[in-house]
Amino acid sequence: MKVNPLPARTWNWLKMNDTVLNENVMTERGNMTIEKPESVALAEEQNPELFSSIVTGMGKEMDGFFDAGKAATQIFTTKAGIKEAEPLRLTFTYEDGSRTVNRIGIHLLPDSELTVVMDFTSEEESEGTAAVQTKIFAEENAVLHLVQVQHLGKKFRILDDLGADCQKKAEVKTIQLILGGKDTYLGNYTALEGAQSSLESDIGYLAGGDGRVDMNLVALHTGKKLIHALEHPTIFRIFRMARKTGREAGHCCEFLRFRELEKGILFSVIAPQAQVLALIGEHFADRFPMEHFMIYDKTHQAMLVHEAGKEWVIWEHIEAFDETKLKLSDNEKKMSRGWQIFFDTIAIQERKNEKLQQQLLPLKYRPYQTEYLKKEEKCALFSK
Repeated sequence: MKVNPLPARTWNWLKMNDTVLNENVMTERGNMTIEKPESVALAEEQNPELFSSIVTGMGKEMDGFFDAGKAATQIFTTKAGIKEAEPLRLTFTYEDGSRTVNRIGIHLLPDSELTVVMDFTSEEESEGTAAVQTKIFAEENAVLHLVQVQHLGKKFRILDDLGADCQKKAEVKTIQLILGGKDTYLGNYTALEGAQSSLESDIGYLAGGDGRVDMNLVALHTGKKLIHALEHPTIFRIFRMARKTGREAGHCCEFLRFRELEKGILFSVIAPQAQVLALIGEHFADRFPMEHFMIYDKTHQAMLVHEAGKEWVIWEHIEAFDETKLKLSDNEKKMSRGWQIFFDTIAIQERKNEKLQQQLLPLKYRPYQTEYLKKEEKCALFSK
């Protein structure tokens, strides 16, 4: 099965899009000791509807793995308005050779607060596989502090799958410490659906030898006013960079012009400040799925290449490329000539407003647009 899929795929050669695991279905429930406050209720359900729509970090195939094992979910529910000072402690103790599964559900009612400590332990020389899936539903103004400490035997494998759904002003704060085990697969998917909901995630790990730590952390922001942490200088800087890059990618989608080359390939040149090819590739592939096209980023010497009917790719470090040597098709020359004549003719000199033109179409996007080509370039373009 494939676990820890990235929300947006990257180059396959990086081997980061997902992880393939060979793991047979497990039906035995792991040994879990519970120490809970009186205010927290405990129930057990098979496929509880409350948690059915919550996505987890390790992906859909991991859900299928747990479903196949018919593992029931142990559900812990807080009382509304109760801020519990005593933690809920879940201690998982594994024997040598064990292969077990556990499904945990945590339901925080409005205005409640709870700390959950999950401790995974075994003998130092033991081996086996532990699979634990934890789903969290935090209602309005609820706060969860989740602490996971893993110090399993040095031959143990653990699949730690986490998913959370945060409603209005709900907060989920996680601390995950990986101190043992051979292979650790960790997934965390948090849906920030409510306005001003938030996630804080801290992870520490020790890994060495032939051990493996494979992590996938995703936060899906769909609620309003999720930028209340902008007072933090690092977050604010990242926010500004992301906003600037997003705006430039949007402008490239608006102002990019393709020109047809001799063999029918559509070609365009851009010179953005940010590396936007990965952000605009899907936009043009969706609009021209059956066209061969290339977009050359002159600033970063990279090329987005799309073959008709195939996935687009990005070529980097293109240092000796000279786009001026490419030859336009005859049809492109005719269309460009017609467009230039139209552009010059339709203009009314008395109403010319260069300041407004620059606001609507900034100067930095004009060098690669037909109507704004330099005079000598126009002559070459229109030559028969």
